[in-house]
Amino acid sequence: METFANNNNNHVIFYDYPFYKKVNKNGSIADMTNSDALAQAVKIWLVSKRNEKIRSVGGGIMYQYLGKMMDENRATDIRNRIIQGLSEEFEPPLTPVQVDVIPNYEKERWEIGIVAYNADLAVGVNTKVVIINSI
Repeated sequence: METFANNNNNHVIFYDYPFYKKVNKNGSIADMTNSDALAQAVKIWLVSKRNEKIRSVGGGIMYQYLGKMMDENRATDIRNRIIQGLSEEFEPPLTPVQVDVIPNYEKERWEIGIVAYNADLAVGVNTKVVIINSI
């Protein structure tokens, strides 16, 4: 997958704290900016229930597929839904470059890779997430 730099002028555009608290070398809770924060937002968006996130009607992409049969048709449906959601449910919208949805039948999980960016902000995301196919 292609890699995108945070942004050309190093301004902080996206900011968040890690979902799983991490402590930096100064003993403070580490923060995340730009591509790292955006990657976390994409992962939460994928695995949350629809309307679960505060101030958001989006999300819930994977929830409806969990616990159901895994096959290539369902992988294509998930991929198409992710592509649509990146451009419609994120503000500013993200342009998908590559979205891979691979059913791992042996381990009963979905392996998802996402590369997307916003050209106006010169910030992108390159992330992978593994989601166990159960509720």
